[in-house]
Amino acid sequence: MAIKHMNTALPPPEVKRIIRKFHLCQKDIDGWFAVPTINPQPVRLSFEEIIANRQVDAVKVMWPFRGNKILNRSIRKIDLGIGCGRRCHTCLADASFLSSLFSLASLKRLLHLKWFLNMLDPERIRLGNTGDPSDHPELIKITKLLLYQTRFLDQRLRRRTKGKERHKLTIFTNYRPNGETQLTELLELAVKNRHRLSVTISLPLNRNDSVNERFVSYAKSKRQFFLKATKKLEIQSRHGCIRIQDIRRNMVFTTGRRLSKETISQKQRPVYLIESDRPIDYRDRGSVEMYLNPDALWFMVYSTIYESHTVRSYTPANPQNLSVLSLLPWTNHQQRPPKWPGGSQKEMYRDGDELLMAKAKLSGKKKRPVTYVK
Repeated sequence: MAIKHMNTALPPPEVKRIIRKFHLCQKDIDGWFAVPTINPQPVRLSFEEIIANRQVDAVKVMWPFRGNKILNRSIRKIDLGIGCGRRCHTCLADASFLSSLFSLASLKRLLHLKWFLNMLDPERIRLGNTGDPSDHPELIKITKLLLYQTRFLDQRLRRRTKGKERHKLTIFTNYRPNGETQLTELLELAVKNRHRLSVTISLPLNRNDSVNERFVSYAKSKRQFFLKATKKLEIQSRHGCIRIQDIRRNMVFTTGRRLSKETISQKQRPVYLIESDRPIDYRDRGSVEMYLNPDALWFMVYSTIYESHTVRSYTPANPQNLSVLSLLPWTNHQQRPPKWPGGSQKEMYRDGDELLMAKAKLSGKKKRPVTYVK
């Protein structure tokens, strides 16, 4: 039986219809969350406390789903920890404090289990979604482990595409001066495995630009990774496997996050565009994909600003709700798992985006409030 928690998001209409149609009991739904954190940490914990007492067994999290064919080839997005102390632009509005991490030993065991390896996406794995993988002190070892244990996926994809494509591991992380040693090791690993590993470095959107200035100094000292500045770009990567996201000088686009003008005004200017209510959100509404972090294996349901200010509604998966919520269509952003009973979003007939937006506005529902950042 699921343990009830306070909802921070709502399920979109498509999910409500599925729940009613198949009589899914409320006791099997462990709440709806705008951010996949069941119990956000209210205060910052010391790193020593997290390492000593808050490491999570990855095998225990996934064990209830062993042998479930529905999940074959379904897991692409993984976070190594719950919460984030780094505050990149993606989760700037609502990142919780870091509260726990997967243990390296349990990840080693999990990645040697055939039934879990069969659950991994056949084309790509992404580390860094609502948390920062660099928070984990063993990130380099975990990255090497993932590259090694997914060689069979790389071999399959190369055979299927006649050598044109490789199985990729993408890591989204944030630059912080105290993490330069680990970042350098990660970039060296990316260059060495450039056909399979890519790293995106996100620079913070802060009123004080000191962190970004430190990154410029760091990049200048690492010419093996970065080119000299040009008139258009202060720093640019030397390798295609290394990318930089610097939204101080680019259009603000928030994938899965909505920031208000008031929030942005507290941060660095200039800002050219703030998205709040996009047609694409309605086009994707009601589709689903899976996401894994130390709290749970989650259903990540695409929603709109009326259901969740992150335009994602998360709920923990369990053997009871999996059989019903898997009847939702799989997202267009990822290849559909072969045993997914809900089919794919491409197979659905949908009303036009503008019509769905108009219906939402006429429903009388209010947009979900944004969490302000001070």
